[in-house]
Amino acid sequence: MRDMLGWRRKFGVIGPSTNTIVQPDLDAMRPVGVTNHYSRILTPNADAVSNESFRAGIEVIGGNVLDAVRSVMTCAPDYLVMGMSAVTFFGGARGADTFIRSVEEASGLGISVGSHACAAALQAYGGVRRIAVLSPYWPVMNAEVARYFGDMGFSVVRDIALQCPSWTGIAKVPPGRCRDAIRALDGDDVDAIVQVGTNLSMVRLAAAAELLPRQAGDRHQCRDLLACAAGQRHRRPAVRLRPAAGGILSQPPAGAFALGTQGADAMSDDEIRDILLTTRRIAVVGASDRPDRPSHGVSGFLVDRGYAMTPVNPGIAGRQLHGAPVVAALAEAGPLDMVDVFRRSQDAGAVVDEAIRLGARTVWLQLGVIDDAAGRARAPPGYASCRTAAR
Repeated sequence: MRDMLGWRRKFGVIGPSTNTIVQPDLDAMRPVGVTNHYSRILTPNADAVSNESFRAGIEVIGGNVLDAVRSVMTCAPDYLVMGMSAVTFFGGARGADTFIRSVEEASGLGISVGSHACAAALQAYGGVRRIAVLSPYWPVMNAEVARYFGDMGFSVVRDIALQCPSWTGIAKVPPGRCRDAIRALDGDDVDAIVQVGTNLSMVRLAAAAELLPRQAGDRHQCRDLLACAAGQRHRRPAVRLRPAAGGILSQPPAGAFALGTQGADAMSDDEIRDILLTTRRIAVVGASDRPDRPSHGVSGFLVDRGYAMTPVNPGIAGRQLHGAPVVAALAEAGPLDMVDVFRRSQDAGAVVDEAIRLGARTVWLQLGVIDDAAGRARAPPGYASCRTAAR
């Protein structure tokens, strides 16, 4: 018999005891039927990490890995995931292979590690050779990261080490600082930006950053950005975005949405960026289980990008859509940051009113759906109403 919750797979996740980001990140991306079981690597929380002490600290962590592996094996996992990336970059590609071999020999299971998973994801994207790297580490560690990627056939054009002063301090880096670093790394001479270091909160920012306009060259050209969430098995690569007619960013496959607005109250790129970077929970009203419906593709897109998506449709309530339980009413989907509405104009007003009442900060309407009177008089300060742009 299979595990009642982990009936598809049970993952044993190995991470430092000081890491507070990777566990909620992986749980937020967990498909139905997959469970994550954490084993902590004993890690003293050094309060004064420096370029000189960083490598020694990582070596202490690396020396405690196998104890954590043996501990998690008692829950009989199907596969192991390395929930930190630093130790898997030491010694280049050969060092990563040696690390994997030591864990697999001790456990008898396969393991995914951040270095190889990241390289595999870049190779799956295709056409990536020159990269820029963001890390919470110190320069001595970034040099090891560059060495590894060089062994794998990539060239690190430039890098930023945030030089966090403690292991727990990595989790306290605000998204704004990461966003500024991404912009500093961007340029026409890089094919992709890679973030390493699992205790840095970057999963949602990375998903949103791929939708942002470039800082160099064509302002509507997007940059691929990969958040290396340590040893998570890399998901299928996110579909690249390309400029659509009129310079609006769009998602090529059928059923996906474009970012932008139309009419007198069109929003700027900066306003859209701020919405994307501060949104976590999205309800999709009118989500369909039919693959040919746009709402079906959009719902899956949001899940793939790391958002917490709740489908709302009374006709299929109680079922699963893209791994998320479908609810019958918007009130059952809270708390919410955004409501994405797939309803006709005559029905949209009531949804907008309810979204405002429930505290949603943004409502996203589809092309041609217009009910400007809905909720305007009662809209709270900071409320945003967006519409999908024509492709």
